[in-house]
Amino acid sequence: MKLRINGNRLKLKLSESELSDFSMDHELSDFIDFGNGMILNYALKARQVTKPEAEFNNNTILIYFPESKIATFKNTALTGIDNHPVEKGKPKIVIEKDFPTKQQQKSDGNNINTFPNPLLIDMVD
Repeated sequence: MKLRINGNRLKLKLSESELSDFSMDHELSDFIDFGNGMILNYALKARQVTKPEAEFNNNTILIYFPESKIATFKNTALTGIDNHPVEKGKPKIVIEKDFPTKQQQKSDGNNINTFPNPLLIDMVD
């Protein structure tokens, strides 16, 4: 699970296997260890919400995914989900399937297990 933070925006990118695991377990998590006991945890959890939500507590970024939309996200061509319109004082949240870009190849270590990019299908294989 890739986490990107840019200003007041959070983006998670999920590989095919991560989305498959999430659809079964309703939870994914990872962390960044900065040393000296400083760890930033981040997790994606299914919850009965209408759009993605986030909170930050105890060095953990917790992003909630609408439980009712998991199967649609996993089993259709839907490439992402967000929390538009964003409530004042809340971050923009985007959760996407992980696709390689035009400049990247499937052999790139960061693109193992990514979804086939529908715009680059001839270039990837």
